[in-house]
Amino acid sequence: MSGRISYASRERFFKFSAECEVMDIPMLRTWVIFYLLSFVVLLFALFLSTQGVLLWVSLLLVILLIGVNLFTLSMEIKRRSMKKELLKTLSRNEEPEFPLDQKKLL
Repeated sequence: MSGRISYASRERFFKFSAECEVMDIPMLRTWVIFYLLSFVVLLFALFLSTQGVLLWVSLLLVILLIGVNLFTLSMEIKRRSMKKELLKTLSRNEEPEFPLDQKKLL
């Protein structure tokens, strides 16, 4: 094998990469900050529970954090599906308003 990629495999790769959505940089920064703050809240809850004081506060923080993460994730999934549907309807090929005679175009 010469190490060359066949045309069919290249076509499948580009079709797959076109279907995958890439997250833009500002959105990625928002997610990084969100999960860093979540990690800090978890560490604070761990600190409270290891000290033995305010166990109910640490449990409440963990439950609240899990709820916020699930809500945010579900909203992101819903937003992406709405965006995908919008792009699908915008890129749909529509029939021309008047019939075209293909012989005259050639």
